[in-house]
Amino acid sequence: MLIKTLLNKIERFKSFIYDSIGVKLVEGIEALGYL
Repeated sequence: MLIKTLLNKIERFKSFIYDSIGVKLVEGIEALGYL
């Protein structure tokens, strides 16, 4: 049970990191598009 909870937290953390990177990438691409 404890391991499952730990894995869930890791998965949530990873998806949070990927979302943050994705947002930054999109903003970067949009910024380049406006130049």
